Amino acid sequence: MFSQKSLHIYAEIILLIFVFVPEQFFGQVNTEKLRNYEAQKGIQNTAGLGFGFLAGNSDQYRVAANYRLDWLTTNYYSFLILNYERGKNGGDLFSDKGFLHARITRDLSASWIAEAFFQKEFNKLILLKDRRVLGAGLRYEVRNIDTSLGRPQKLFLGVGSGLMHEREVTTEPSGTKTLVRSTNYLSFTWKPDTRLSFSSTAYFQMALQRSSDYRLINESSLSFSFTESLNFLTALSLRFDHEPPPDIKKYDLSITNGITVQF
Repeated sequence: MFSQKSLHIYAEIILLIFVFVPEQFFGQVNTEKLRNYEAQKGIQNTAGLGFGFLAGNSDQYRVAANYRLDWLTTNYYSFLILNYERGKNGGDLFSDKGFLHARITRDLSASWIAEAFFQKEFNKLILLKDRRVLGAGLRYEVRNIDTSLGRPQKLFLGVGSGLMHEREVTTEPSGTKTLVRSTNYLSFTWKPDTRLSFSSTAYFQMALQRSSDYRLINESSLSFSFTESLNFLTALSLRFDHEPPPDIKKYDLSITNGITVQF
């Protein structure tokens, strides 16, 4: 059964963005930010299309398209994410990547959740031809809504652990790597009121066959809504890979500030 908001097409204009290191250098995707805690029962679809360009001293363009499906029932929550992005600076390609993520979760109790997921992606800039992940795990959630100050304060904490089978195909050097990793994460979100939100997610992923092959990822963000359609966002992303591919540094840092308009 579709709700009145079952299909929502939106456009988003980035008015201001400052980036120290481009986002495409991050091989690992933070899947915690893909969860929709505001999903309603039934099926919801969201599609987006964006385009941006710079002209003058530098000629740059970027196009992006995305789609998501949310399906919520009494005990199950499932979602599907599809993203694609391509960008050029002059004649040089600086972004060409695609991403698919599908996840199904089942409530075991008020706090415990079982989940399974599949992920597929490519990113030509970091020489990733194909990456496929299939995994499952358990999750513990704590949610709290406090109205003692006269306004709803939302606090969320999620802790999860599981196993995933990972297969990566790279172009330079050409090769395929297959292994099993443990995936462990801690996610925190605080919304003191309807306009302000802070969130942070940390991952630790280690190959079971070799403990020296591990990753540490953290993504944090702060958003403030001036109005229902005008928002300010600042975000920090840090990724550390103890055994990166050849000629790739062990860490990446990205800091982003922006204003978005939705209509």
